[in-house]
Amino acid sequence: NIGTLTNDGTLTNSGTLTNSGTFNQNAGRLTTGELFTGGTFNFSGGTLEITNASQALTVGSTEFSLTNGASFNTDAGTTTLATDQNLEIAGATNIANGGTLTLDGGSLTTAGLDNTLGGTFTFNTGTLGITDSGQALTIGANYFSLTNGTTFNTDTGTTTLGTNEHLNIAGAATIASDGVLTMAGGSLTSGSFTNNGTIRTTSGTSTVAGDMQVNGTIDVGLGSGLVLIDEITGSGTFAGGGEVTFQGNFRPGTSPGTIEFGGDVTLDATSTTFIEIAGLSDAEFDRLFLSNSDATLTIASGAQVDVQLINGFSLDFNQEFIFAEIAGSNAPVGTFSGLGEGDLVGNFGGFDLFISYSAGTGNDISFFTSVPEPGALVMFGLVVGLSGMGRRRRRSV
Repeated sequence: NIGTLTNDGTLTNSGTLTNSGTFNQNAGRLTTGELFTGGTFNFSGGTLEITNASQALTVGSTEFSLTNGASFNTDAGTTTLATDQNLEIAGATNIANGGTLTLDGGSLTTAGLDNTLGGTFTFNTGTLGITDSGQALTIGANYFSLTNGTTFNTDTGTTTLGTNEHLNIAGAATIASDGVLTMAGGSLTSGSFTNNGTIRTTSGTSTVAGDMQVNGTIDVGLGSGLVLIDEITGSGTFAGGGEVTFQGNFRPGTSPGTIEFGGDVTLDATSTTFIEIAGLSDAEFDRLFLSNSDATLTIASGAQVDVQLINGFSLDFNQEFIFAEIAGSNAPVGTFSGLGEGDLVGNFGGFDLFISYSAGTGNDISFFTSVPEPGALVMFGLVVGLSGMGRRRRRSV
């Protein structure tokens, strides 16, 4: 086609349809072995179906748009987007079993991406943009992979991972401020991950692998669990009544900050919790706050804690830092590796810092320095005795 071709009925082509002019389709169906466009393709309705096993759609112009509910489906062919080549689809994008969509520097913008038909999505470089506020990405196959520096972004949509459904992203993944990732037992693996929106678990135990910065909300529903395998940073909120398990480095807050949890928290055997201290007030050192009266903090055997003084702060006598506050009456389960009640955490600038698991109202965890008294024996007695003394209660968040 070198002029203008309008199809509102059924157009079937077993070979290659080359369009260097204008192709309009408002309804009906276009079935072709291969579609090459160097002109303008206006697909405002109906269905585009590609049947050629070697090449489905070649986008040669900078823009190729399917609008107003148009459906794109590649059955056994391959659609390739190179640098500066963009495929924009207002409706849902479906990759059928045996079909392949490859991005080598271009961009795919679609209301929703549905991989339940079992096709292959190969994202080497470029950008995947999701625009539908109802559903961003549906993963029906066991694995859905974005590789080699991929950027995954859901803006206002919802990505859903069910039981045994896995999203693997070799590059960076981002949930924008209005985006949602819903997990019901599935798993996400990412090179790095930023959550500015919401991660929500509804059932089962879900996992996230890859360093993650939590700026938004992680909502772990009651009866569900979320396992965080690698380093977690940021000052976001962990809502919901489910259980959050940290297996890697946990750096609460943003130099420093308070992280609130709505349910149980487990610091696994492989975890290290970093507590930064920049001053005496609650806002000046990292804190974990379990706000649910039924919540339990579990410290698995082997879990580590690392204390760091920042911003020029130095210790002095008779100081206390309640860094884990439990709103209810449940006592912490377990202790940090090598640190029992009243044990020495370390010496900082000539001042010893100790740990207690019965601080605050009796079930909070704190670091504290000794009370100045002459004589080493008296000092030792005070260190041991502090474990049974009432301590000043710090205000809750």
